[in-house]
Amino acid sequence: MKKKLKDETRAIPSALLDRADLEEILQLFNSIAENVKISDDEFEYDSIAELESKRGQTIRRLTIESESPSFSLTITKADTQLSRKGGATSVLAPYTQIRDLLKQRRRLFFHSFFNPFSALIILFGTIVVIVFFGAHMPVFMAFPLALVLVTPIILAPMHMSGAFTKILLVNRHEQQSFWTRNKDKIFLAIIVALITLFFSNLSWLIFRFR
Repeated sequence: MKKKLKDETRAIPSALLDRADLEEILQLFNSIAENVKISDDEFEYDSIAELESKRGQTIRRLTIESESPSFSLTITKADTQLSRKGGATSVLAPYTQIRDLLKQRRRLFFHSFFNPFSALIILFGTIVVIVFFGAHMPVFMAFPLALVLVTPIILAPMHMSGAFTKILLVNRHEQQSFWTRNKDKIFLAIIVALITLFFSNLSWLIFRFR
């Protein structure tokens, strides 16, 4: 007697993968299944090279799947999902390894500002400012404050469902531009600076016009 595995589908937060990551994922699929398919919403591909020749180096839609065991990784512009349906216990290790790999490759910018915890802090801070200082706030501050309030509400669920996942079909050892290597860090620094500047100016204006 043995316990049956339950189906499991997990939404994966947005990740940034390179060619080596994709090759590792394919290797994990091939370790437990003979017929592994690579496809998007239009074509099925025989290899990563064929995928690259058709879609270029930046991939936003991709499905890797096997039928026996039933196991899949699906990346779309709406979400990223890792799924397995019961089957043999052999699927558990690759499932866990792929899940952990995607977690390690989470996009720094989105994960820093648009995870539930950070979004709640931003929302709470903005609401406190509105409630306690709204009467002293100049009209021109309304739009940027509304933007700060609304952006996490929209982007946090999208990030957590994996809407911003993409694959760059380049190898890690290949020379990349400074922008490509540091894009998320640059965006993170800019956002931190803007938020700091916004609340600093807001505080100055509140005390200036009290």
